[in-house]
Amino acid sequence: MKLTDLIYEEKNFLPAEDCEAWKNWFWTNTRFHEEGGVGMGEIDKVHKKCRQVVPIIGQDFWCQLAIESDRAINNFYKWGAKDKLLWRAPLVSYDHSIRCYDKNNGWFRDHIDISPMDPLLLSRLYAMIIYLDNVRGGGETEFPDLDYKCEPEQGKLLIFPCNQLYPHRGNKSTMDSKHVVTAFFCADIDAPHLKQNQHPNQMHGNVYKKYT
Repeated sequence: MKLTDLIYEEKNFLPAEDCEAWKNWFWTNTRFHEEGGVGMGEIDKVHKKCRQVVPIIGQDFWCQLAIESDRAINNFYKWGAKDKLLWRAPLVSYDHSIRCYDKNNGWFRDHIDISPMDPLLLSRLYAMIIYLDNVRGGGETEFPDLDYKCEPEQGKLLIFPCNQLYPHRGNKSTMDSKHVVTAFFCADIDAPHLKQNQHPNQMHGNVYKKYT
């Protein structure tokens, strides 16, 4: 098995009308826009340049993202059930966001999606990206060590492991801005210090337990 065998792409996962509706939500809620952070939220525009919204927990748009995240991980598990050695762990999704990387002025340089700085960050198993645009002139999610690129196409789903074997980057686009929805699937751990944040145990029903 190659490392790229655990990178999952699904075209047309999200219908075009939903992609457009989600982008419209993003641009009608500009008061919630913030600079995209790295690590524990540090703003570093050299490393990551985007605008993003972290939807308010429990409101309609966040619920839509959570529902589609559930569907995404279930599709991923079905795809990998027989030959990808994927176990149906009791996962929860958290840290949902919608982001815009402006053309010629948006990127996310090489990084991995786990960190020992916080137990919840360390519990991440898989990352999810849903592309909301057809992007020309770049904008790929690239895994340089694996010689693998995922082209941004409207409605496409990308899921991949968060560990140190999967450093990746979000490339700059020279022709189109790129809108994406992101989330993480993590082990169902106790994290009382995040009670007021997007901690999955308090905020999001663990629908994956029935698939273990």
